[in-house]
Amino acid sequence: MWLLDIEIWYRGERFGLADITGGNAEYISMFVYSKGKGTNVYYDVTGPEDADDNAAVYFKQHSKKAEDILNDYQKACKQLLQFTKAAGSKDFKKIFDLHVFTWAKSVSMYMLSNAVNHSGSVVEKALSARKKTEKFWYTSPIEMRKFAKKLVPQHERYLDVLGFDEIVGGNVPDKQILRKRKQAYIYFDGHSYAGITLDEFAKDKGITILSDKEEINFSENVLTGNIAMKGKAKGKVKVILDTVQAGNIKKGDVLVASMTTPDYLGAMKKAAAYVTDEGGLLCHAAIVAREMKKPCIIGTKIATQVLKDGDLVEVDTNKGVVKIIKRKK
Repeated sequence: MWLLDIEIWYRGERFGLADITGGNAEYISMFVYSKGKGTNVYYDVTGPEDADDNAAVYFKQHSKKAEDILNDYQKACKQLLQFTKAAGSKDFKKIFDLHVFTWAKSVSMYMLSNAVNHSGSVVEKALSARKKTEKFWYTSPIEMRKFAKKLVPQHERYLDVLGFDEIVGGNVPDKQILRKRKQAYIYFDGHSYAGITLDEFAKDKGITILSDKEEINFSENVLTGNIAMKGKAKGKVKVILDTVQAGNIKKGDVLVASMTTPDYLGAMKKAAAYVTDEGGLLCHAAIVAREMKKPCIIGTKIATQVLKDGDLVEVDTNKGVVKIIKRKK
């Protein structure tokens, strides 16, 4: 993730979501980047649960708001795509703000699909909207980065670690700080911090960091998760952690991943079933599973930790379980 992407995520969830729900829901997040390890996202443990509960109550009390969010989200995606194609570097701020607005709508749609007491038709519409805009969130940021490059061409090497205000304001930090960001940085409360470890940062801010490793605890070789698409399939496990590994999957394998993206589509066509660590009703794996009518279990938390390449498993999504039949020696 680029720092620009992180800022869109943060602003959309922290402020945009609050605007949409009348201040009833927001996510408070912290992003930790480390070279070679990608970006981890930490949330205030009281935030997501409270936000989900508050949003559920809010949408229940404002049923028309649900339909409005779906319509607004689709309109916002279309507007952003059309505007980006016709825009120039001078429109960078508007493009960025539109991304924040659209991301907030996207998050609202996720929350809407999980809100209680909503009819199936609303959830199906949310699924349809998510499917139609799936590729949008992988292509639109790339277009935005092109505009950033034109604004500060002299800092092209460091574009991935430059924030929005630094790009539009021209207040680019010195290269010593940028080099540190290239190695690792923390983005919290609208600011980026380089040259400090997570433990040091947490101590300085008075933050308690809970373990980011899920406890591996499953019995009788049975793994449970949430059902995204019902069915039953048996096959050998293929753990996919990046797009390069996705090319190694064979027809009939059970694809196991932390999450899937459009880059995994070729592998997903070959796989007999999907099992993921993360994801909700509107995640990519759930969308594709419904479209391809393949069994899919999401949100297992630990699938990539306990399942190994070559393990023979049965994915029974009628029961929401993955059973290990035989371990590969």
